[in-house]
Amino acid sequence: MTESTPTESDTRARDRAAGRGFGHAHGDGALAIALAMILIPRVAPEPVQRLDLSGFALSALGLGVALFGLSCIGEHLVSTHAALAAMAAGLVLIAAYLLRARGRTDALVDPRLFRHHTFAVGIISGTIFRMSGGAAAFLLPLLFRIGLGLSIVVSGLLSGLFAPGGLTMRALAPRILDRVGFRRTLILGTLVSAATFVGLGFIQSVSCPLIVPLVIVAGFAQALVFTGLNGIVFVDATEEEMGRATGLSAVTQQVGLTAGISLSALVLRLGGSPAPTAPPQLSHFPAAFWATAAVLVVAAASMAALRKGEAAALRHRPEHAHRQHERV
Repeated sequence: MTESTPTESDTRARDRAAGRGFGHAHGDGALAIALAMILIPRVAPEPVQRLDLSGFALSALGLGVALFGLSCIGEHLVSTHAALAAMAAGLVLIAAYLLRARGRTDALVDPRLFRHHTFAVGIISGTIFRMSGGAAAFLLPLLFRIGLGLSIVVSGLLSGLFAPGGLTMRALAPRILDRVGFRRTLILGTLVSAATFVGLGFIQSVSCPLIVPLVIVAGFAQALVFTGLNGIVFVDATEEEMGRATGLSAVTQQVGLTAGISLSALVLRLGGSPAPTAPPQLSHFPAAFWATAAVLVVAAASMAALRKGEAAALRHRPEHAHRQHERV
C-alpha cells in the first residue's frame, strides 16, 4: 500500500482553512478585549507599602528560633538546656517585634488585629486546639507501628481513617454550625475530640472495633472544629486587614501543630527510657494521649470566651425559616 502525497490544491485548501481559523480567533480576541475595556470598571491601583525589613527579620528569626527549640524538646537533637534556651531567645525576639510593631501601619504581623474579640478567641483557642492535630499525626502511626506491632500498610490505613471523617465533615459542617451555633459547636466538638483521645489512651491491644470508630470520630470532630475556627477568625476583620489576618492565622496554625508534636514527644519520652534511641513501649502511650486530651479541655474553656451573637454574621438564615433562638 502506497502512501498518497498531498497535491498543490490540497495544500492551498488547507492553508485557506487555517487562515480562516486564525482570522476567527483573532476577531474573537479583539471582541473580548473591546468588551473588557467597556464593561470592566477601571480600578485605581492601591498604594503598596514598603516591606518592613527590620520587622521581617525580627519576627522570622524569633519565630524560627522559638519553633526550633520547641521541636527539639524530648527529641534529643540537642540538649534540653539548649532547646529551652532557644525557646527563650525566640520569645524575647518575638516580644521585641511586638513592641516595635505597636502603632505601625506596615507591620507584617499586626498585633492590632487582636482588638477584634472573635479574632483573638479564634487565634488563641485555634492554636491550642491544633496542638491535638499535631499530636495525632505524631502518636497514631507510632502507636500502630511500634506500640501494637502492626505492619506499615495496616498502620497507614488505620492512621488514614482521620481523612474520611474530615472530608465528610467539610460538607456537613456549615449545616451543623448554622443549626447549633458556633459557640456550642466549637465547645462540644472539642470535648468530643478530647473524649476520643482519652479512649485512644486505653488501647493496649489490637481491637479494630474500638480503634476504627475512635479514629473516625476524632477526624469528624477535628474537621468540624477547624471549620468553625477558620470562620470566626475572619468574621470581624476588615477588607484591609484580611491579608494580615490570613498571614497571622497561617503562622499560628503551624505553631500549634509544632507545639502538639513537641508536647506529645516530650510526654512519650518522659514515660519511657531516657536513652535517645530507645523506642517507646505500648505502656508509654496513654500519658501522651491523655495529655493531649487535657490540652483540648483547655481549648474548650478558651472557646467559651466567645460571646453570644459574635459569629451570627457567618450563619445562613433563610427568610422562610421558622423562628430560631439567637445562638453563636
